[in-house]
Amino acid sequence: MEKSKETQEDALLSLRKAYEMGVPIAMGTDAATPYNFHGENAMELHHMASAGMSNMDCIVASTKNAAKALGWESRIGTLEAGKLADLIIVAKNPLEDLKSLADRKNIEYVMQNGKFVARQFASDSGIPEELMAGAWVCCG
Repeated sequence: MEKSKETQEDALLSLRKAYEMGVPIAMGTDAATPYNFHGENAMELHHMASAGMSNMDCIVASTKNAAKALGWESRIGTLEAGKLADLIIVAKNPLEDLKSLADRKNIEYVMQNGKFVARQFASDSGIPEELMAGAWVCCG
Protein backbone atom coordinates (compact mmCIF):
# COMPACT_ATOMS: atom_id res chain seq x y z
CA MET A 1 0.00 0.00 0.00
CA GLU A 2 2.85 2.38 0.84
CA LYS A 3 4.50 1.76 -2.54
CA SER A 4 1.19 2.48 -4.29
CA LYS A 5 0.87 5.79 -2.44
CA GLU A 6 4.43 6.76 -3.39
CA THR A 7 3.74 5.89 -7.02
CA GLN A 8 0.60 8.04 -7.01
CA GLU A 9 2.49 10.97 -5.49
CA ASP A 10 5.23 10.62 -8.12
CA ALA A 11 2.62 10.51 -10.89
CA LEU A 12 0.92 13.67 -9.61
CA LEU A 13 4.27 15.46 -9.39
CA SER A 14 5.12 14.44 -12.97
CA LEU A 15 1.68 15.58 -14.13
CA ARG A 16 2.12 18.95 -12.40
CA LYS A 17 5.54 19.47 -14.01
CA ALA A 18 4.27 18.52 -17.47
CA TYR A 19 1.25 20.84 -17.11
CA GLU A 20 3.43 23.73 -15.95
CA MET A 21 5.73 23.18 -18.96
CA GLY A 22 2.76 23.34 -21.36
CA VAL A 23 2.74 19.66 -22.32
CA PRO A 24 -0.72 18.76 -23.68
CA ILE A 25 -2.49 16.53 -21.14
CA ALA A 26 -5.07 13.95 -22.25
CA MET A 27 -7.25 11.85 -19.98
CA GLY A 28 -7.49 8.17 -20.74
CA THR A 29 -7.56 4.82 -19.06
CA ASP A 30 -6.88 1.18 -19.60
CA ALA A 31 -8.83 0.48 -16.37
CA ALA A 32 -8.31 -2.64 -14.32
CA THR A 33 -5.23 -1.08 -12.76
CA PRO A 34 -5.10 -0.42 -9.01
CA TYR A 35 -7.72 2.15 -7.93
CA ASN A 36 -8.81 2.61 -11.56
CA PHE A 37 -12.17 0.93 -11.95
CA HIS A 38 -14.45 0.75 -15.00
CA GLY A 39 -17.08 3.49 -14.87
CA GLU A 40 -15.16 5.59 -12.36
CA ASN A 41 -12.80 7.48 -14.67
CA ALA A 42 -14.39 10.84 -13.81
CA MET A 43 -12.30 10.69 -10.64
CA GLU A 44 -9.31 11.22 -12.92
CA LEU A 45 -10.51 14.83 -13.16
CA HIS A 46 -9.97 15.18 -9.42
CA HIS A 47 -6.41 13.91 -9.77
CA MET A 48 -5.66 16.36 -12.57
CA ALA A 49 -7.04 19.25 -10.50
CA SER A 50 -5.03 18.17 -7.46
CA ALA A 51 -1.93 18.37 -9.69
CA GLY A 52 -2.71 22.04 -10.32
CA MET A 53 -4.73 21.95 -13.54
CA SER A 54 -7.62 24.42 -13.86
CA ASN A 55 -11.12 22.96 -14.05
CA MET A 56 -11.42 24.01 -17.69
CA ASP A 57 -8.07 22.43 -18.56
CA CYS A 58 -9.21 19.19 -16.86
CA ILE A 59 -12.34 19.15 -19.03
CA VAL A 60 -10.34 19.95 -22.20
CA ALA A 61 -7.90 17.14 -21.32
CA SER A 62 -10.86 14.78 -21.06
CA THR A 63 -12.49 15.81 -24.33
CA LYS A 64 -10.56 17.74 -26.97
CA ASN A 65 -7.07 16.58 -25.99
CA ALA A 66 -8.16 12.95 -25.55
CA ALA A 67 -9.69 12.97 -29.03
CA LYS A 68 -6.50 14.46 -30.46
CA ALA A 69 -4.37 11.82 -28.71
CA LEU A 70 -6.47 9.15 -30.42
CA GLY A 71 -6.26 10.88 -33.79
CA TRP A 72 -10.06 11.28 -33.75
CA GLU A 73 -10.27 15.06 -33.38
CA SER A 74 -12.22 15.36 -36.64
CA ARG A 75 -14.94 13.06 -35.20
CA ILE A 76 -15.14 13.73 -31.44
CA GLY A 77 -13.81 15.91 -28.64
CA THR A 78 -15.59 19.22 -29.27
CA LEU A 79 -19.16 20.28 -29.99
CA GLU A 80 -19.16 21.05 -33.70
CA ALA A 81 -21.50 20.35 -36.61
CA GLY A 82 -20.70 17.00 -38.19
CA LYS A 83 -19.04 15.48 -35.12
CA LEU A 84 -20.48 12.68 -33.02
CA ALA A 85 -22.35 14.12 -30.07
CA ASP A 86 -21.71 11.85 -27.09
CA LEU A 87 -22.19 14.03 -24.05
CA ILE A 88 -23.82 14.57 -20.70
CA ILE A 89 -25.79 17.56 -19.46
CA VAL A 90 -25.26 18.20 -15.77
CA ALA A 91 -27.08 20.24 -13.12
CA LYS A 92 -24.03 21.84 -11.51
CA ASN A 93 -21.44 23.94 -13.29
CA PRO A 94 -18.28 21.79 -13.51
CA LEU A 95 -16.13 24.91 -13.84
CA GLU A 96 -17.19 25.73 -10.28
CA ASP A 97 -17.42 22.15 -8.95
CA LEU A 98 -15.34 19.68 -10.95
CA LYS A 99 -16.20 16.80 -8.61
CA SER A 100 -19.83 17.16 -9.69
CA LEU A 101 -18.95 15.34 -12.92
CA ALA A 102 -18.24 12.20 -10.88
CA ASP A 103 -21.66 12.39 -9.19
CA ARG A 104 -24.22 10.35 -11.15
CA LYS A 105 -27.03 12.27 -9.42
CA ASN A 106 -25.74 15.43 -11.11
CA ILE A 107 -26.24 13.95 -14.61
CA GLU A 108 -29.52 15.19 -16.04
CA TYR A 109 -29.27 13.93 -19.63
CA VAL A 110 -27.12 11.54 -21.63
CA MET A 111 -26.74 11.97 -25.39
CA GLN A 112 -25.16 9.34 -27.63
CA ASN A 113 -24.52 9.96 -31.30
CA GLY A 114 -26.68 13.10 -31.20
CA LYS A 115 -29.72 11.43 -29.61
CA PHE A 116 -30.92 11.64 -26.03
CA VAL A 117 -30.72 8.12 -24.61
CA ALA A 118 -31.23 8.73 -20.90
CA ARG A 119 -32.59 11.37 -18.57
CA GLN A 120 -32.78 11.95 -14.85
CA PHE A 121 -36.44 12.95 -14.72
CA ALA A 122 -39.46 11.43 -16.42
CA SER A 123 -41.05 14.81 -17.26
CA ASP A 124 -40.65 18.58 -16.88
CA SER A 125 -37.30 18.57 -18.66
CA GLY A 126 -37.85 21.68 -20.75
CA ILE A 127 -36.62 19.70 -23.76
CA PRO A 128 -39.32 18.95 -26.37
CA GLU A 129 -40.78 15.50 -25.74
CA GLU A 130 -40.15 14.39 -29.35
CA LEU A 131 -36.41 14.82 -28.76
CA MET A 132 -36.68 12.73 -25.60
CA ALA A 133 -38.51 9.83 -27.29
CA GLY A 134 -36.84 6.58 -26.29
CA ALA A 135 -34.71 8.13 -23.55
CA TRP A 136 -34.94 6.00 -20.42
CA VAL A 137 -34.94 7.45 -16.91
CA CYS A 138 -31.53 6.97 -15.33
CA CYS A 139 -28.76 8.29 -13.26
CA GLY A 140 -30.38 9.08 -9.89
